[in-house]
Amino acid sequence: MTELADKVINLGLSVRATEELVKKPGKKGRIKPGGKQDALKTLAETLSDKLNTSVRIKLGLKKGTIEIDFASVDDMKRILNELGQDTKF
Repeated sequence: MTELADKVINLGLSVRATEELVKKPGKKGRIKPGGKQDALKTLAETLSDKLNTSVRIKLGLKKGTIEIDFASVDDMKRILNELGQDTKF
């Protein structure tokens, strides 16, 4: 149980991902820290540097999310421009 709690905290698992992890005690449902997590952390740091804002990448068992912080609408437009997106809204 402690190992599972550590995994949930260290990997930032969502409730759904945690439920999947608990349901599948075999190898299929296990998320292993290391290669993918390290690569995602590096990617998040690279994006943070490029966009000059905080970026988080979370990977669940079936899907993931990318969170990009912005301080204002103008800051969001700046970030979207960096990503090559049109900001006419």
